[in-house]
Amino acid sequence: MPSLLDQAIEVGKQLEGADRRMAAIQVQITAAEETLKARQGELSKAERDSVQHIKSEQAAWDQAFAQQIAALKQREDDVKVKEAALATFPKVEEALKAREAAVVKREAEATTQWQKAKQAELDWQERDKELDAKAAAINAMRPSTVSIG
Repeated sequence: MPSLLDQAIEVGKQLEGADRRMAAIQVQITAAEETLKARQGELSKAERDSVQHIKSEQAAWDQAFAQQIAALKQREDDVKVKEAALATFPKVEEALKAREAAVVKREAEATTQWQKAKQAELDWQERDKELDAKAAAINAMRPSTVSIG
């Protein structure tokens, strides 16, 4: 049986081996912690980049949406203008027809008045001829002392 001293030396050797293994494990743990910290830093940076990318995408979408809303609003305004024009078209057409009818009526009245005036002028010319003929007949019957005409 081994002596107590041999046993103590054996236990000491085992403890040294355990200490070396513990130191090696401690180095591995430290390396793993450093790797973990590096990966956490990378992850944090990737998360910040992702958030920034999402924010820029959201801003671009918001701007595109605002442009679409503005374009739609403009189209709606154009439709309202067209609808208003279409609503007033019958009234405008009716007013134009009434104006045209008034012009036709005034034109007919003017034509009638002109024809009456022309007829009156022709009647006066005819009457003048008749009067001239009567005056000539009267002058022919009188003695030739005074000439009328």
